Amino acid sequence: MSYELEFTKAALRKFNKLDHVIRNQFADQLEKVLKNPKIAKNKLRAVDAYKIKLRAVGYRLIYTVDGQKLVVRVVEVERRDQVYKGIQRLLS
Repeated sequence: MSYELEFTKAALRKFNKLDHVIRNQFADQLEKVLKNPKIAKNKLRAVDAYKIKLRAVGYRLIYTVDGQKLVVRVVEVERRDQVYKGIQRLLS
């Protein structure tokens, strides 16, 4: 059972501004996530969301999972030092 992918407007805008190499790396990871989105090691502690890390380039992608609609929604794409600052506000 595969999930559908959605982006918030802000996340899509940030995603499209990324270098194509970084976008492709995230796309490869997102393909895996759509098959199994609730990966325990990627769960964020304070909020009901998950992350994808690109350690080499220092970017993070934050997503939520709607199990009833089978949707993975990307809510934030940002450098590591910035991504966690506003995530609580975004998800409330």
